Amino acid sequence: LADAKKQAPAPFGAAVGSATGELLFTWVEQAGLATLIGVTDANAVTGLLPLVALAKDQIPKQLPDGSELTVDVREVDDGSGKPRSTLLAKVKPSAELEKSIAAMGVAPEAVVFASGGYAAAVLGGGEASIPTIAQHTGIGPTPSMLAGLPAGLQRALKADAAEAILHFSIDGLQSAQVRQALTDVAKLQPGVDAEASQAIAMMLDVFAPLSSVSMWLTRDAGVHTVHLAVRGFDDYATEEGRAARAAMLAAGNGGDASAAYGELSTQYAGSPRAASYDLRAGKGASVGQTTSSAFLGGIIAAIAIPAFMKYTERAKAAAAKSPK
Repeated sequence: LADAKKQAPAPFGAAVGSATGELLFTWVEQAGLATLIGVTDANAVTGLLPLVALAKDQIPKQLPDGSELTVDVREVDDGSGKPRSTLLAKVKPSAELEKSIAAMGVAPEAVVFASGGYAAAVLGGGEASIPTIAQHTGIGPTPSMLAGLPAGLQRALKADAAEAILHFSIDGLQSAQVRQALTDVAKLQPGVDAEASQAIAMMLDVFAPLSSVSMWLTRDAGVHTVHLAVRGFDDYATEEGRAARAAMLAAGNGGDASAAYGELSTQYAGSPRAASYDLRAGKGASVGQTTSSAFLGGIIAAIAIPAFMKYTERAKAAAAKSPK
């Protein structure tokens, strides 16, 4: 970071030098996907936003699909009563894009700002996400957060031994809202038939037994070690694990996922796995996480569906050419 500060152009030097090295990709309850960069001086970052305002006339106002884009920099209350310069980008979607956005349950806008200890870019959350992030102190993982992580990662965090962490929660992809959103997005793709929708359902079923994937880096005596942990949703050894498996099978066999996982969430509300149950049930404080999963899943679907279509086209073409 010190070298980057020296090499950065004059307007950006203070902002680069303010970076702490903390980088976090996460969700906010308002259904947005957020990128947070730790900073010691939020004002150094905020001071760069007027430069964007000067260049906004050079930003295209219409996207290739016909959607309209507006970009503006204005003062927005960050929840403390103090206005902060904020970059707001909003899309007036075309008819087809509007259907996809509605299916994913997100706002067609993005915000960029700096407040407190972070510079943030939030995609899909809108202005409502600003106070949530501005009030985040970043003082460390809460007990409930630790409870939802693998034991090895818990120990590394408590000992302040983890130099880098990647943690992916998969539970949100199993909620009824996300499954429906992905199905709706799939139907909107030109030329997509029932096979593609079925492929998405099969993919989600494959991931159903998994709850999360974690990877973290530690260093001991100058030696770096990469750790990988895959956490399952159920188990055979405990009553709770067997109940989780029963709920998963009920949902996978065409049952009401919200009801199956909701009952599990109520019965084991004090469990370390409660957050997983809430995510799959799509309820309570996890709604933002669930809709963010839908957003991320929609992005994945936008890539996977065309690839699947191309694969099936080639398979059909090969079958037609093969000798009878």
